[in-house]
Amino acid sequence: MRFSERLTGENAVLTGNFLILLITWVLMNSTQPIPDTFSSKYFVSLGATPFVLSMMFFVSSLAIAFVQFPGGYLADQHGRKWLVAMMTFGLSFGYLFLVFAPSWQWVVLGLVIQNICLIYRPALVAMMLDSLEPAKRGTGLNFYSVVTGIIAIPAPLIAGVLILNKGNYVSPQSDVGIRIAYTIVFVAYLAASFIRLKLKETLTTEDQTS
Repeated sequence: MRFSERLTGENAVLTGNFLILLITWVLMNSTQPIPDTFSSKYFVSLGATPFVLSMMFFVSSLAIAFVQFPGGYLADQHGRKWLVAMMTFGLSFGYLFLVFAPSWQWVVLGLVIQNICLIYRPALVAMMLDSLEPAKRGTGLNFYSVVTGIIAIPAPLIAGVLILNKGNYVSPQSDVGIRIAYTIVFVAYLAASFIRLKLKETLTTEDQTS
């Protein structure tokens, strides 16, 4: 079977939950790298020192690691859909703290909320695999990797345009460009949250009791 037929044929992978997830990944992965290009400079303009920056990213990585175990348990015991959909709303809400942050402490609060919401990662991976038949998982995962990689390429250029035209990081009030970038991400994540409400649960009653 040709690759194109695996994507669009009768037995295509681009259907159901996988298609919904792919659409949301396009929204999220195409916008999230835009502010990340200059996020460190933004945090410094809000008063963060190099030490504070290092601690922010260290604590963020630590928090993500700790929530994965309970995330896997919740996904296997109580289902994937509610965790994926609700926590995506939480991720989008966290970006509001970065949009309106008057100081670096607000950034930390937003990042903490987002890191807690990343408890949904095991559920997301499980749902993706549940939504692909074993014979199609290679094609589906490959297509996901290619698409999400390609759509992120323009992000640094978009960030550069925003920063050149809308801010120079002299003060929080001059960081209009990066705040616009975070607003774009918030809107994209919020849209993805509503789209993910259309997901179908993949955890069956037999799975929960086995």
